[in-house]
Amino acid sequence: MTAERWSSRVGFLLAAVGAAVGLGNIWRFSAVVGQNGGGAYLLPYLVAAVVCAVPLLVLELAVGRTLRTDVVSAFRTVGDRYAVVGWAVVAGVLLILSYYLVLTGWVLGFLVSWSVGSGTTFAAFTAGWRPVGFFVVATALTGGVVSLGVRDGIERLATYLLPTVFVLLAALAAYATTLPGWGRAVAFLFTPDFSVLSDPGLWSAAVGQVFFSLSVGQGIMLTYGSYVDDDTDLTRSAFAITVVDVGAAITAGLVIFPVVFSFGLRPTLGTELAFTTLPTAFATMPFGRPVAVAFFGLLALAALSSAVAMLEVGVAALTATGYGRRRATWLLTGVMLLAGAPSALSYSPANLALAGVPVLDIVDATVGTFALPVSAILIVAVFVFVADLDAVRAELGAFVALVRYVVPVVLVAVVVAKVAGVARPAWRLLLDEIGTLATVVLVPAVALTAVQRLLPSARQPVAMTDLRYLPDADDVTEFEAAVTEATEEYVVLDGTYFYPEGGGQPADRGRLSWDGGEATVRDVRKNHGDVRHYVESIEGTVPAAGTTVTGEIDADRREQLRRMHTAQHVVSRVVLDEFDAATAGNQIHVDRSRIDFEPADFDAEDVATIERAANRVVDADLPVSKAERPRADVEAETPEGRTQLDLIPDHVDPLRVVEIAEFDTCPCGGTHVDRTDEIGAIRVTDRTSKGADVERIEFELDG
Repeated sequence: MTAERWSSRVGFLLAAVGAAVGLGNIWRFSAVVGQNGGGAYLLPYLVAAVVCAVPLLVLELAVGRTLRTDVVSAFRTVGDRYAVVGWAVVAGVLLILSYYLVLTGWVLGFLVSWSVGSGTTFAAFTAGWRPVGFFVVATALTGGVVSLGVRDGIERLATYLLPTVFVLLAALAAYATTLPGWGRAVAFLFTPDFSVLSDPGLWSAAVGQVFFSLSVGQGIMLTYGSYVDDDTDLTRSAFAITVVDVGAAITAGLVIFPVVFSFGLRPTLGTELAFTTLPTAFATMPFGRPVAVAFFGLLALAALSSAVAMLEVGVAALTATGYGRRRATWLLTGVMLLAGAPSALSYSPANLALAGVPVLDIVDATVGTFALPVSAILIVAVFVFVADLDAVRAELGAFVALVRYVVPVVLVAVVVAKVAGVARPAWRLLLDEIGTLATVVLVPAVALTAVQRLLPSARQPVAMTDLRYLPDADDVTEFEAAVTEATEEYVVLDGTYFYPEGGGQPADRGRLSWDGGEATVRDVRKNHGDVRHYVESIEGTVPAAGTTVTGEIDADRREQLRRMHTAQHVVSRVVLDEFDAATAGNQIHVDRSRIDFEPADFDAEDVATIERAANRVVDADLPVSKAERPRADVEAETPEGRTQLDLIPDHVDPLRVVEIAEFDTCPCGGTHVDRTDEIGAIRVTDRTSKGADVERIEFELDG
C-alpha cells in the first residue's frame, strides 16, 4: 500500500486536471473536431464524457482510494492471476507515453524557435535532428518531476503550471475574438448536425477522444486515487475534472478555429493544424510572435503535466516491487527513451517508417484510440464484475447501472467498430485487425509479464512480517523485534505490533529505537508480505539487518482507534438489523468515523434510532473476542451484510474474526476493545446522501 498522499484536496484536483488537460484537449481535440464536422461531433463528445468518462473516473478513483495501491497491485488484490492484466494496463499507458513524449518534444522545439527567433516550419524542424533532441529533453524533464515524488514533484508542478495554462488559454481566447474568423468558428463548433448522429464512426471517434483527453482507462486516476484523503468526495471531483477538461478543450477550439477561418485554412487538416498550418498563420498575423509563444507555451505546459501523470503510473507499479522512487523513475525514463526512439526518428533525417508510413503515425493510430478502450474494459471487467468491491460500489452510487450495463457495451462497440474498420483507421494499410489486437494488447502484456518476473531481483527477499497483534494481542504497545530490511525511509521487522493501515483503520504511530539510533514512525504499510514502518527521519545510523529494535506504539492513539473500530462494528450491525442495510464502506479516524450504508434512506428519526440502539449495546458491557476461524465457517455462519469477503483475498484462510458476544460476528484484522463499555457513548453527528440508496453516517465518541 502506498504511503504517499496529496497535501490537500486542491492539490489533488490540480494534479488530476493536469493529467487530463494535455495535448488531447488542445492539439488532438481540435484536429478530431475538424475532421468530424465541428458541431456534428460536439454532441457525441459531450454524451461520451458524461456517460462513459465520469463513471469511469469515479470507478478508478474509488478503486485507488479503497485499495491504496498501484495499478498492478490493485489487480493482484483481486487475485494473483489478474496481475498480468494490471501489467497490460501499465503497458498501454507507457506505450502512449512513448510517442506522447515525442509530440511534447515537438512542442518544446516550436516554443524555443518562436521564443528566440521568427519561428520555424514543420518541414524545417524535421529536416534536422531537433525532434530527437527535444524528445530527449521532454523525457528528462518528465522523469525529473516524477523522481521528486507526489507532493514535491507532481503536486508542486500542477500548483504552478495549471493556473498558468488557464491564464494563457484565456488570453489566447480573448485575442481570438478580435479575428475576422471568430463568427465562423463559433458557428462551426456549436451548430449541430443531427443527420450524422447515426454514423458509428463519429461516435467511435468521440469515445476515443474522451478517453485520450480525460486520461480514463489508463490507470492514471487509479494511481492518483490511491493518494487521495478519505474525506474527498470522488463523484464531485470526477465531475469537476470532466467539466474543466471539456471546457479547456472547447476553449482551445475557440482559439484555433478563428485562426483557421481567418486565414483561409481548412479545418479538416487534422493533426497538421498545430505544427504545419498554424505556424504559417502566426508568421503573417498581427502580434503573431507573442501569440505563437503563448500558444506553444500553453501546449508545452499542458503536455508536460499529462506526461508526468502517465510516467507516475509505471513508477508506482515499479516501486511496489521494491524499487526506490528515484531508481524506478530513471529506469522507466530510460525505457521511454528506447521505446520512443522509433517514433522520434520517424520525423527526422532517418525517416523511420513501415511500408511508407511513419512509425509515430502507426503508434498514434493504434495505441492512441484503440488501446484505451481495451484498458477501460479490463478495469471494468475486473473491478466491477469480478471484485465487485462494496466500497467502490458505494462511491459509484447512481453510476453503478451505467458502469455495469452501459459503459461495457459502449466500450466493446468502440473496439468492434475499430476492428471492423468502421472508423477507417489508417493503420489498416499495414496491419489487419487481428494483428493489431495482438500488437496493442498481447505483446505488451507478455513483455511486461516477463519484466515482472525479473523485478524481484531489485531487492533482497525478506521474510514475511509476523503480525504479532493478531489474533488477540492488540492491547500490546511495547515490544522488541529484529530488523530484516532498513533504509532512510522505512524499517521492516521480522514481527510487529504496529497496525498497518487497512480495512478503513489508519496505521499506528510511535517510535523505534536501537543501539545507535532511533526514529519516529509516521506511517505503517503492508508491502507484499512484509510491513514497512515509514519514519520521519533516522537519528543516528540506519539499523543493519538483524539489529534488535524496541517498538513503542502511541498508546493513547491506539486506544482511541480500538474504541472507534469496535464502535463502527456496533453501528454497522445495528443498521443491518434495524434497516437491512449493509456496510458499503467505512473510515475510522481518531476523533470521528464514518460509515456508508446500502441500500439506505434514513431520516432524522432513523438516525436517532440508530444512536439509541448502538448505545444500548455499549451499556450492555458485552465481551469482545478476537480469534481465528476457518474461512468456510465464517462464510456459512456470518450474515451476508457483515462478511465483506470480497475485500479479503481468497488465499487468506483462516480468518481473524471479531465477535461481540450474542450480538455480532465479523471478519476483521483491526484493533478492538475487550468489552463494549470501553467504547463510551456514541454520538451520531451527521447524515448525508452519497447517491442512489447510499447513506453516510458520521459519529464521535464521548470520553
